[in-house]
Amino acid sequence: SVKRHKYASVAALIAVVALGIGLSVYRNNAATEPGREGLAAPVIARNTTESDLKMARFAVSGLMREAVISPDGKYVAYITEDGPTKNSIRLRPLETGKESELVKAPEIGRLQNISITHDVSFIYYALNTPTNEEIFRLPISGGSALKIAEKTDGGGSLSPDGKSFVYQRDPKGETIYVANPDGIGERVLLDRPGNDWIYCGSVPAWSPDSKSIACAE
Repeated sequence: SVKRHKYASVAALIAVVALGIGLSVYRNNAATEPGREGLAAPVIARNTTESDLKMARFAVSGLMREAVISPDGKYVAYITEDGPTKNSIRLRPLETGKESELVKAPEIGRLQNISITHDVSFIYYALNTPTNEEIFRLPISGGSALKIAEKTDGGGSLSPDGKSFVYQRDPKGETIYVANPDGIGERVLLDRPGNDWIYCGSVPAWSPDSKSIACAE
């Protein structure tokens, strides 16, 4: 189902602050570990105070466009923003700090809208060029990227259960699509023609049970 809200606030599980010259990662010291008592507790909740948070900062090379942290809290992926042909995706394990380049900077266009799957196996990202916007999937360990969709409006995201991938297009309105994780089996989830606008964000947010996505209209 699709939940639509005119105004929405997002409670971030982990707040990542990009400052251009460094990256700060906030963690909740009191968070329940995944698998304990069946479910992981929210990392940041209403009763979280500053004393519950631990900040780790590390330097990055150049400027940063956006960053995400893996659901298990072990990796940070970020996109550099150092000008044309210098827009790459880099991955850093927080434990070792040994950084690697996952996706080289494209000669034309811009990389954006990154997300890491719940099982920390893949990273999804979008390549935006003057004539097209495409979504790709890449193993977090590296390798060859697989094209998932093209002519999209923003990026996409995989459901927590790993079964459904959702994204948008807007040729004559706004249409939300869902497909298998590899892009096969694409179908229309919701179609809004003309000026009947709906937007699910550059990286759509799923509910933990994989039954809903949050959108604004």
